[in-house]
Amino acid sequence: MALIGLGNVKRALNNIPVQANNDIKDIYIVGLKEIIKETPVDNGRAINNWFLSVGAPSSEITTSTNGVGSFAELGKLPPSVIGRKIYFTNNLPYINMLEYGGYSQPGTDKTSGGYSIKAAKGWVRKAIGRMANKVRKI
Repeated sequence: MALIGLGNVKRALNNIPVQANNDIKDIYIVGLKEIIKETPVDNGRAINNWFLSVGAPSSEITTSTNGVGSFAELGKLPPSVIGRKIYFTNNLPYINMLEYGGYSQPGTDKTSGGYSIKAAKGWVRKAIGRMANKVRKI
């Protein structure tokens, strides 16, 4: 005796990995956009030096300050992200100081306690934490 609706069940089961991939890709896009948007801006170099790569981290650096380069990098996300190593790197020498503090010129109007006043302490770590929580809920 044939099961009624078996074809629908099989199609639904086949769609689970596709939906999970799409859900995770959406989490990446939203989270990486947050990282870009929350990057402190002085002259625009830090916000424009985020590079997306697959398999190995990028070593690129740009002098661009036009504001669109990092968002364009999100278009490099592959169609399938599950099981792939996705890197989002910023290779400017001062990016760690923006994230972790320790600015070498305390007392300027750009910092407070060694942290940029334009960004919360650890904006990248906070965004990654939010992304991880969303992935866990899938």
